[in-house]
Amino acid sequence: MNSPWSEFQFDTPVCQRYQIGPLKMWIHGDGHEWMVSYTHSPDDRHILELGIKDEKPEDLQWTQIIVRNPDRVIRFFPVMPDRAVVVRLRNPTKIEKDGECVLFVFIPVWVRIFVGRDSTEGILDLPSVMLSNTWFGDTVSGELCYSLKIPCELALTTTNLGLHRVICPVRIRNRSDGDLLLQRICVHVDHLSIYRGTKANWANEVNAEYQGEEQTCSISYHEKPPEFDEIEGMLMPAREQNSNGLMQRTIGNLKNISF
Repeated sequence: MNSPWSEFQFDTPVCQRYQIGPLKMWIHGDGHEWMVSYTHSPDDRHILELGIKDEKPEDLQWTQIIVRNPDRVIRFFPVMPDRAVVVRLRNPTKIEKDGECVLFVFIPVWVRIFVGRDSTEGILDLPSVMLSNTWFGDTVSGELCYSLKIPCELALTTTNLGLHRVICPVRIRNRSDGDLLLQRICVHVDHLSIYRGTKANWANEVNAEYQGEEQTCSISYHEKPPEFDEIEGMLMPAREQNSNGLMQRTIGNLKNISF
């Protein structure tokens, strides 16, 4: 795959345009002072444009960043969204007692901009897709999340995801005494790393054992990349350290579950 997750040289302080999926960025810098502006395409197009010389758009808001260590190299890396994401299933799905399934969730990343080859602190995070807000759970134990537009899949049939999306496998085991009916799930992405595969970008697998509506849900996160693709390396570690053995109450009824 051609990838935007690399470094780019600014030979002169001109304005350059970059587009990663729907996210279109204009960047202007002289090594010490950087200006960034961005907008989003109205549709979720899989466009990749890197380092195109362009005029500075005057009708957009600009963010000015002064860096400690001047450099003419910028780097882009993907990071997970800063909130949990909620995704619906394409069809309501029933998992019988002692049954299990794998759901493939397509998560749009944020683009983190670094200045300098050795910098470990990004200067700005920009969402590749503008997501709607949604509330998941009741008014007491619920939380503000992002709502994903593309439903998750039981079989990985979607192939043209674009480089701005990450596939997260969620394995659900029903250990309750009855059937589990799912319509939506909530995934806490702060425990997920991002890996570069040969066919797509991936997150580590989430495992959840549902034990009943009034009980807890045992959650664990694999520390290795999933085995659905050949992995070429890690692009970005998780926002928070991997937390295995989490016990979390399900939110809402059987149709809504949180991981």
